[in-house]
Amino acid sequence: MTLLAIAFWQLQTGGLASPGDLGLTSPLVIASCIAGVGLLIGVLLLVYRERAESLGVAGALAQKSAELHAQTKTAVCLAREVEAARAEMQRINEVMEGRVLERTSDLRTSKTALHREIVERQQVGASLRESESNLLMAREEFEKDTVTHTEELERSNRELEQFAYVASHDLQEPLRAISGCVQILERRYKDQLDARGHELIAHTVEGVARLRELIEGLLAYSRVGRVGAEMEPVSLEDALAAARQHLEWAITETGAVVEHEALPMVCGNRGQLVQLLQNLIGNALKYRGVTAPRVRISAHQEREMWTIAVRDNGIGIEAQYFDRVFSIFQRLHTRDEYPGTGIGLAICKRIVEQAGGAIWIESELGVGSTFYFMLSAVGT
Repeated sequence: MTLLAIAFWQLQTGGLASPGDLGLTSPLVIASCIAGVGLLIGVLLLVYRERAESLGVAGALAQKSAELHAQTKTAVCLAREVEAARAEMQRINEVMEGRVLERTSDLRTSKTALHREIVERQQVGASLRESESNLLMAREEFEKDTVTHTEELERSNRELEQFAYVASHDLQEPLRAISGCVQILERRYKDQLDARGHELIAHTVEGVARLRELIEGLLAYSRVGRVGAEMEPVSLEDALAAARQHLEWAITETGAVVEHEALPMVCGNRGQLVQLLQNLIGNALKYRGVTAPRVRISAHQEREMWTIAVRDNGIGIEAQYFDRVFSIFQRLHTRDEYPGTGIGLAICKRIVEQAGGAIWIESELGVGSTFYFMLSAVGT
């Protein structure tokens, strides 16, 4: 085996050119060499196989080592992420704790304010209940006083109306006596009286006539409140026809034109509504302008009320006197300019108000006036 190894080494290094250089020329020696060579080759193959197997195990170990390294890096990254998440969670917990403390403080403050507000509201509620009780007591006293004063006022009005009626009625008789005496005096002593005497008699007759007119107006005014007639459905068409009939002579004398639209049924007293329209139309005829009087009566409904308009083309009224014209015995002109007592429009106002309505005027000086009054529609 040693010889074989030496021969193999020399062959590798070029030390021998041939087997004869070793003196190995016998067949036995050659066979031995060949056998040794085969054995050597087998050993080499065995060594190579073991080495190859060891190299394969090393590769697998290296692959496993690489996988473990990658997993280690992944684990390190995960650990870092977990640490970062833990830090973020701690920061969020700190923020949330701060907010909870802040909210808790706000809630305490709100609770204190709410408690204070509840106490204040309870105090205010107690004050309100006390004020309500006082208000109810004051209201009851006021209602009692109002009822008492209303009853006293109604009684006083009744007494005043009764007095006005009685006084105006009772004054008629002495007034007639005065008028008769003056007329007798004028007839019997007409030739014996001088101009001054005739002038005094004329003034007396005129004064008596004026006084009679005032008494009759006052009687008519007081009668509106005394009658107390029940309200009933009244046709304004019929009332207007009656008023025109009463004014037929004045309408003809002045050449007036009285027009009207369709007029409704209203709640009122027929006699008083006839007087109302008669006074308003008569007022237009009296206070006429340079042209012939023209009166137009119209109506329109507003919910449960009818508004009636009586329009004329008369002399008109200044706005500052709109309220004054409805007061009793109030005149805007002298008796020499326009005759009258100053009671007519006051009677109109009383008639409308007694029926639960209202009356007013719109006018322009030199153009004309429109009197409006409202009355309840039938069925309301």
